[in-house]
Amino acid sequence: MDKDQHGVAPAIGPGESFVAKMAPPRAGTFIYRTHWHDVEQLTSGLYGPLIVVEPGQKYNSETDKIFLVSRGGPSFLNDPLLINGSAEPPTMKLRAGTVYRFRFINICPDEITLPVSLVADGKPVQWRALAKDGTDLPAQQATLREAKFNLGVGETYDFEFKADAKTVLTLQAKGETQKRAATLEVE
Repeated sequence: MDKDQHGVAPAIGPGESFVAKMAPPRAGTFIYRTHWHDVEQLTSGLYGPLIVVEPGQKYNSETDKIFLVSRGGPSFLNDPLLINGSAEPPTMKLRAGTVYRFRFINICPDEITLPVSLVADGKPVQWRALAKDGTDLPAQQATLREAKFNLGVGETYDFEFKADAKTVLTLQAKGETQKRAATLEVE
């Protein structure tokens, strides 16, 4: 690209492609997505997580868990709220005593504030806040707290979680018109 076209993608014809290269500014949880005004593309799946790890580290899917909340179609009232692309997410298995990094992303075009919580026996468990929007939190904010927060459109949050014993947890996302839950089973 010449300097006049810096940052502008070329026109891509049917059946063609191009490679985009970028250098992330830091490690963190990021997203890619179509513009939110194109609800058809956004709710058809043109989005996803971009997880950047520190140089020399590797992403570990065993302990690094992504929870991406989206909408299953353009209708705010009729199309389902989804967690990781599913209206009925499969049970996630966790191990007692293992430290996990939970990465939350809200890519719904219409859920401006989405209350999210992780509960056991109807009460929020504890987790440590780690990052917001791809930036580590300062030490005074990276605190142990109840596992509940509001996840805004396009926001990402990272939390550290460890269950000390076997239990069944429920991850709840409560949209304005419906709610969704996922089961996390600690063995």
